[in-house]
Amino acid sequence: MRRVLSTILLLIIGAAIALGGAYVAGLISPESLQPATANLGSQATEATPQINEPVAAVSSIIVDARVVPVQQADLSMSASGIVDAVLVQEGDAVEPDQVLIRLDASRQRVAVAQAQAELSRTQAQLEQLKAGPRPEQVASAQAALDAALARLERITAGAEAGNIDAARAQVSGAQAGLAKLLEGASEQQLIAARAD
Repeated sequence: MRRVLSTILLLIIGAAIALGGAYVAGLISPESLQPATANLGSQATEATPQINEPVAAVSSIIVDARVVPVQQADLSMSASGIVDAVLVQEGDAVEPDQVLIRLDASRQRVAVAQAQAELSRTQAQLEQLKAGPRPEQVASAQAALDAALARLERITAGAEAGNIDAARAQVSGAQAGLAKLLEGASEQQLIAARAD
């Protein structure tokens, strides 16, 4: 039922638009839209043709319309950013894989520079681990060990047992630090440096 009513309504609207267009174009006049009245009481008379005055045709018609493209495409960018340049105009024909807009790449350039700096820093650390300790590092660790040994000797000469244990622990720590430094980078440190 609803479909029938909508079809009838569309037909009525279509007829009204067609009549309006014919009226604007001058094809019909208001007199021709008047219903014919029959004169039942009088005798039939000869019909005389009615000639309408010529009407000038309208040179333009204003109509609301919507242009629908034959083909359209949705665009999306693989990265977000600020548009730097639009390389095509509306209505231009484009080819597949043609660049349509260019994004401002300043943020990406900064990110690349930071990544390159980080890579250089990590490579330098890896090379340092591979090269082993520098002579000044060995000398510093040896000096710390010598200082700890001297302190231990000074304390053992006449000190309490608690101070002696602390000095021995300090000497052991200094010896372990020197040994580790002389040993070089462990395999795990090298793997971690390569992973970075």
